[in-house]
Amino acid sequence: MNIVIVFDEPGEMGYPFNTADYYDAYTELSENIGNLGHQTYFARGKDSVIGKNSFRGVWVSSHGSLVQIECIKADVVYDKSTFLNPDDHDMVVNSSYIKSLCNDKSITYERFKELMPTTKLVSDHEELVIELSKRSNSRMVVKPISGSQGNGVLIGYTHELVEVIPDNYITPCIVQEFVDSSVGIPGIVEALHDIRVVMMNSKPVACYIRIPAEGSYVANVSLGASHRVIDVKSIPNDVLRIVLVIDRDFSEHGSRLYSVDLCNSLNGYKLIEINSQPGMWSSLKNNSFKHYNKKMAQFLID
Repeated sequence: MNIVIVFDEPGEMGYPFNTADYYDAYTELSENIGNLGHQTYFARGKDSVIGKNSFRGVWVSSHGSLVQIECIKADVVYDKSTFLNPDDHDMVVNSSYIKSLCNDKSITYERFKELMPTTKLVSDHEELVIELSKRSNSRMVVKPISGSQGNGVLIGYTHELVEVIPDNYITPCIVQEFVDSSVGIPGIVEALHDIRVVMMNSKPVACYIRIPAEGSYVANVSLGASHRVIDVKSIPNDVLRIVLVIDRDFSEHGSRLYSVDLCNSLNGYKLIEINSQPGMWSSLKNNSFKHYNKKMAQFLID
């Protein structure tokens, strides 16, 4: 079986391979898939797509280096890109429904607003300033409707945000009620946090707590947050309840691999966002990811 993983950036060492941790993680995934008797290929950029499940100029990991081959037909496509339309291919993780819902935070809110803090979509800078001005003396979150790793996320009191948001801030964007997670999660964390649950179909397969760096409210590891793996058996029941509500909605849309970010507050757990392309971690960095990476290999060939 040929597993093709599709990335946005062209070139042998484009993102995410230009980050050592990610390169090690995908090398480990490739090895795990190989140990199960199958082969992993990496397709890079729009020009790599020939047609349905066919890719050109793909890369394969071999003896510690990457080797390019002319073309390959995929049995399974793992979409880690922004450009690929899953409807144009067979056996894609994830479906177009899941990809579009996760990649546009305003669509996420429309579907799961009962689980999320109050969120408002604004179309331009003028509307953004007006919306913030309506919420005098409130702490709010402003973020692009798409993107990951905390890029473009601004958190602060409304009068502060009005002053610092540049005229060229990416719009449309969302304005979201700030969730104070300083109450922590009993027995797990006693500070500002979020909790990420990674799902493979209907099963939680990994979970970790992310804690913002001192002085920050953003819980992205790429922006200095720390993270700690917790056993999936320790996931709070209220978190599982929310995650399974989401998965029931996704269950009609084929094989799925995604993560759910939540945080606890005085008003209970709130869904923050859903990611259809959760990050990879090498067991070289944290041995607890070895089991998860093996599960991912098995998931992609099942």
